Amino acid sequence: MRFLYALALSGALSFLLAQAPAEDPEVLRAKVELERVRSMVQTGAFPRVQLQKAEAAVADAQDAAIIRKTIYSQDLTEAQATDLVDAASRRFERRKQAYDDAKKLVDAGIAAQNSLEAKLEELDFARTECQLATNRAELAGEIAAMAEAEAAM
Repeated sequence: MRFLYALALSGALSFLLAQAPAEDPEVLRAKVELERVRSMVQTGAFPRVQLQKAEAAVADAQDAAIIRKTIYSQDLTEAQATDLVDAASRRFERRKQAYDDAKKLVDAGIAAQNSLEAKLEELDFARTECQLATNRAELAGEIAAMAEAEAAM
């Protein structure tokens, strides 16, 4: 059984590597983990909620890749700026939801108060990241407007 599992996992990994050679390593790892969790859920070894968490991790990794790729781009287009802000906003919303879920556990007495510290730090980082992405997009828009005004002269 372990051999079949290892064979399926290696097949999924090689499929993903062959499919997108320039894909972000973090996204690749998340996709491989998703396939592993999916196979474990299908066999009944993991609950379905684990699959949802793995899918969310893939989406988060994809958003992180968009942010890393575009935040420092010299020639940020309007579409890239929109993608950047959207990705940062989605990551912020995910962190906010994770914090709210953890807070509910603390309020119910299921988790310790100090378990919120890491979630709060992640939320603050995501808030800052979202603000920086918005500022970067606004700056790109201002630069484009200045270039258009200069070309019109």
